[in-house]
Amino acid sequence: MRLISLIGFMGSGKTQTARYLGRVLGRRVISTDQEIERQEGRSIAIIFQEEGEAYFRKREEEMIQRLVGLSGIVLDCGGGVVLKARNVVLLKQAGPVVYLETSPEWIHRRTRHKRHRPLLNGPNPQEVIADLLAARETLYQQADYTVNTDNKTVETVGREILRILDKTPQRSRGTKS
Repeated sequence: MRLISLIGFMGSGKTQTARYLGRVLGRRVISTDQEIERQEGRSIAIIFQEEGEAYFRKREEEMIQRLVGLSGIVLDCGGGVVLKARNVVLLKQAGPVVYLETSPEWIHRRTRHKRHRPLLNGPNPQEVIADLLAARETLYQQADYTVNTDNKTVETVGREILRILDKTPQRSRGTKS
């Protein structure tokens, strides 16, 4: 497996689960959002504010194109990575893609005190979460596997993913299992 990618809405646990998998599997963990912030020298919130979402999505697409060529990593993808169909195609070609499915209620619980989430800074974040999640759900479901994270620890989610991947036949480049 060259690459393991985690996708899902913000607050689904991608970052913590990727760190867990990286530790257990001895793999490097890369966050698309953190890599973009590092390259840009500014936060995602500032990028959204100064350049807009379209600019950020273009940078995200460029980042995915670069990262899918790497081997032996766990990739923590930004919540909107699925908005560009090409991103999902590239991720799936590089290795298994796991969707961390999370209910709007749990997302709100996990994100309600975080101010660095530009899409949730409006007057009704619960409604925004529900609307965005509903709009993206079919895109997330393109993943190879789905693991629900509601009311679960990072370790529990990580172990579920490891069980799934342990049963997954090794894929060679360009081959679908």
